[in-house]
Amino acid sequence: MARFHQASATITPAWQRPRAFALNHIVSAGASGWLHEWLADLAADLQRIRHDDAGKIVIHGDFTAHNVVASGQPPQPTGVIDFALAYVESALADVGFGLWRSGRPHQNAIGLDPQRIHNLISGYVQVRPLSAAAADAIAVYIRARGIQQAVKSQTRRHPPSGLLAQRIRWLSAHHSTLREAISDAILQA
Repeated sequence: MARFHQASATITPAWQRPRAFALNHIVSAGASGWLHEWLADLAADLQRIRHDDAGKIVIHGDFTAHNVVASGQPPQPTGVIDFALAYVESALADVGFGLWRSGRPHQNAIGLDPQRIHNLISGYVQVRPLSAAAADAIAVYIRARGIQQAVKSQTRRHPPSGLLAQRIRWLSAHHSTLREAISDAILQA
């Protein structure tokens, strides 16, 4: 992912993908009930982490272990597939979006594993260093991915699953633990 972000940062995107669910767009979308509360909280968090000031690049949008191609013995990453969710956003958002899924100990887990997160961030910073402030932003972006999925569900007139809601609530309750795991990985690099 870090090598992809380095390459992506060398180009200037001329436009946003028309059907992208960019974070600035979704927080201004109308919603009611619990989704409205999550969007309001996300808007405040995006302002706190200075999302609008972050440089924007073309991100993959779903850079998870499921979309990495590997070869050799032992297997080494050689590429990435499935750019259907690619759009222009902060590189740190792409890191958080990837951790939304790859930070889980198994597919159906509600919570994320701080050690998996630490390991993934450690690998990233070996290629592309991150500042200490990135830890809070990445933790926000992990939760943002879940909220983004809830907005997509609402747009398609399908209520978000109970599992999705549980995951978002878990991320809200464990923000500081995730931020610490990310921060430790950045500082140990």
